[in-house]
Amino acid sequence: MTTPKQYRADIDGLRALAVSIVIFYHLDFTLISGGFVGVDVFFVISGYLITSIIRSEIDQGIFSFREFYKRRALRILPALFAVMLSTIILGAILMTPQDFTNLAKSTLSTLFFASNIFFFTTVDYFAANEINPLLHTWSLAIEEQFYFAFPVIFLLLTKYARSYLLATLFLIALVSFAFSVNAVGDNPMFAFYAPHLRAWELLLGSLAALHSWKPFQSKVAANSASLGGLLAILYAAFSYTEETKFPGLAAIVPTLGCVLIILSERKSVVGSVLGSAIPRSIGLLSYSLYLWHWPIIKFFEYSKVFPLTLTDKAICLALTVILSIASYSFVEKPLRHGKTPINYRLIGVVSAAVFLVACSTVVIISKGLPARLSDAAVRYAKITNKDAFLEIYDRGGCFLDNNQKAKDYSVEECTSPSGTDVLIWGDSFAAHLYPGLRTVQDLTVAQFTATSCRPMLSGARRCYQFYDRFGDIARDVNPKIILIAGNWAPIFITLGLDEAMESLRRSIRLAKMSADHVVLVGQPPTYNVRLAYLGFVSLKYRQVSTITLNATDSSKLNEAIERVAKEESVIFYDFYTDCVGVTCPAFIDGEPLHWDGGHMTLKGSEYYTYRLGKLLVGLAHSEEQP
Repeated sequence: MTTPKQYRADIDGLRALAVSIVIFYHLDFTLISGGFVGVDVFFVISGYLITSIIRSEIDQGIFSFREFYKRRALRILPALFAVMLSTIILGAILMTPQDFTNLAKSTLSTLFFASNIFFFTTVDYFAANEINPLLHTWSLAIEEQFYFAFPVIFLLLTKYARSYLLATLFLIALVSFAFSVNAVGDNPMFAFYAPHLRAWELLLGSLAALHSWKPFQSKVAANSASLGGLLAILYAAFSYTEETKFPGLAAIVPTLGCVLIILSERKSVVGSVLGSAIPRSIGLLSYSLYLWHWPIIKFFEYSKVFPLTLTDKAICLALTVILSIASYSFVEKPLRHGKTPINYRLIGVVSAAVFLVACSTVVIISKGLPARLSDAAVRYAKITNKDAFLEIYDRGGCFLDNNQKAKDYSVEECTSPSGTDVLIWGDSFAAHLYPGLRTVQDLTVAQFTATSCRPMLSGARRCYQFYDRFGDIARDVNPKIILIAGNWAPIFITLGLDEAMESLRRSIRLAKMSADHVVLVGQPPTYNVRLAYLGFVSLKYRQVSTITLNATDSSKLNEAIERVAKEESVIFYDFYTDCVGVTCPAFIDGEPLHWDGGHMTLKGSEYYTYRLGKLLVGLAHSEEQP
């Protein structure tokens, strides 16, 4: 127990596997739909290596917190600061003031190893089309938070309760895991970003480093374990999707897979392959590869505007490799292992941090340095800001935010005393109809909507409460019409066609119990680009009276939804009737109809609800006709 673990080439190979599946996932190679699990593999590896180092130094009586954190700083900060400085420069050239401000805020949070907390409080359902070049630093923040707490706990346990060390760490890991499993249903964002809910993954690596037994002594056992571990990681990478409830129970598969490979050591064929020259070389570059790939992809997407082609992705991959090699050779290695005294190297790192703080502060105070842009560009940049539309959607009020529960909805505040013609039920794709329908004459409109909660019995646990309360809300409101709308595509993919259609049938039947008429709205036009951003980058979108673009082809999905409507004898409304096939109006008189790829601006809401409003007025007042 007193000898430090020797260098293991297979661990670098394991790093290569982890970073590869992360990069190809972020390049949107659909086969690797669960490539995000590569981060979980990194967590296990980090826990294993850090624990091995600390244990060895404590046993030898040479452990020092000062030296430990000096080494951590020189290992992590130089390459990270190089990437952060590059993102600030590119942000000044390319970004809208709002995006540039957000980048500066994320830079500060990253400098203080709190980016996971920052992104948890700022990234939400509306962020699908936002650009966060430093979003990937959330995992570094969790690792650093672990590095601050773990050595203290480990040292205390070693000194005062050594015989209970393994049992205590196992218990902490078990509690962390249990809370993670519980949180992933109620608040998946919290479960994803919270350090104490990820701690169990790093502690798995710690437990692997501290084991005193030899579970896979024979070659057969080692080969079986390592192959099983590799298959577990690959299974998660190729079968998980963004709809998988993660981390929670699902994270067990890749993390235990990593542990099996670590415990099989170098005795297996898998270990030999991972430790061979090419995987080992990629593994040595893995930190730089991880740091560079995300900003490169995000800024490439930002400048291209439209989705990346295969050629674009190849260029991103090549740039990632080139910059990673340069970063590793000229930044990472010299500052980590250079001959210059360590204190001088640390002074350089601290100076870089101060410079980044100063740059970020200037950007934040100036609200994104708008003076660098034309007035027209600034106007369109403001439209890309989601905060401008949260008010017209009534988010936080009758459109429940993601931190609100169904009990926070107030019928008295959200409905008219004189009665309600239409009650809108659904998610943000229902809420964005509210501003337009409110302008329709002879129609009183209310909404019972919630962020990311489709009007179906599915999704996050908080959405179940939203669904369960709908019947009571609808009876209290007593509308003439219930309008059911939502972003149907994700939930139909998650549940599958048959289950999703059956769930939708149940929702329609529930709505029919409380209204004279039910109108089911199909999937509206959506785009793989922020429409408002097109106006920011190009004069054409500002000047032409009407511009059409190809929207996502939702014909099959809408056919299925229409079939459900006919079976349940309710009205189906299709927004694609305003399009020619899938070619839909995107800008009218220089105004985008969507502020991102799917959520409507006020102009878009008024445009797309014009005919829908006439239909609803006719239904609401049909009994008043002589």
